[in-house]
Amino acid sequence: MAIALAGGSATSVPPVTGTTSLGPGWTLTSSRVGLTPYGLKCADLPEYQLSGHTVPAGTTIYRQRITGWLDLSMGNITVSQSCIQPLPGYVGQGTSALSTWNSQRELQAPVTIQDSEYDGSLLSAHDQAWIGLFVGVANFYRNYVHNSGSGLNTYVSWEKTDADVTIMNNVVDHLICYGDPNTTGNHQSAYTVRDFVTDTRPSRQLIVADNYFLADSPNVSAVFFIQPNPADISNMTASGNLLGGNGFQLTLEVAQDRFPGVTYHNMHAVNNRFINDEYGVARVDGGGEGWTQWSENYMYNPSALDGKGTLVPNP
Repeated sequence: MAIALAGGSATSVPPVTGTTSLGPGWTLTSSRVGLTPYGLKCADLPEYQLSGHTVPAGTTIYRQRITGWLDLSMGNITVSQSCIQPLPGYVGQGTSALSTWNSQRELQAPVTIQDSEYDGSLLSAHDQAWIGLFVGVANFYRNYVHNSGSGLNTYVSWEKTDADVTIMNNVVDHLICYGDPNTTGNHQSAYTVRDFVTDTRPSRQLIVADNYFLADSPNVSAVFFIQPNPADISNMTASGNLLGGNGFQLTLEVAQDRFPGVTYHNMHAVNNRFINDEYGVARVDGGGEGWTQWSENYMYNPSALDGKGTLVPNP
């Protein structure tokens, strides 16, 4: 296994991903995730060095500062206790710093990004809005994402081993908008699902649990936006998340006029909390099966037991 380490130090044991939750999203703050619990800041970390952009299979990138874009499609890669902080001119407009998508190959094995921070603040406001952390499919644990056009996503989710995917204990806030979203401006969500492929392993699961997702600019499509494209979304469970910001908090949508022939199946939303109901809390749009399970979802009341305010009905 290749291990990229801070300061050139060596170790035979790479960081291990912990899968025990820190608690539900309404107990999280940005200081509980990312680099802060380890006493680290982006400026503390050495710049990651790689010849080219393709990270070798089996690499662990540990306590590094990633300033350009990386192709993680070789798989079995972990990014841990690192800062993804694009420098001006290093990542193209409309692209992402990290990607598992490659037109020459499917993702070869799972990728995990954990205990890390994405910080786009060194970019212009325009580039912050148009450059993001990630596109593809990966496990995300305990990351802090800010100063980005959008937050996390699950997209082009084909992966050779058909492993389950977990998005847990992440905080996304301070997203950056630019321009008019009805014309040439950006669109944003704190978390987006575009597909989750289960063709060869029908029991494959996407778990989105115990995150705090905030998206409060005028350019928000939805805080948590689920819209199939280019393939179906199946077997997703969203639980323990706190969703806040502008527009609808949670959207489940089929857009057959733009993305014909794709839909969603077996979708569960359980024990989530919502901060803003100005435009509506949740919606189901464009047909489709709707939520297979919708239960124990509430408006967030910080003074109530377990944050349970008004019960939110199935949309």
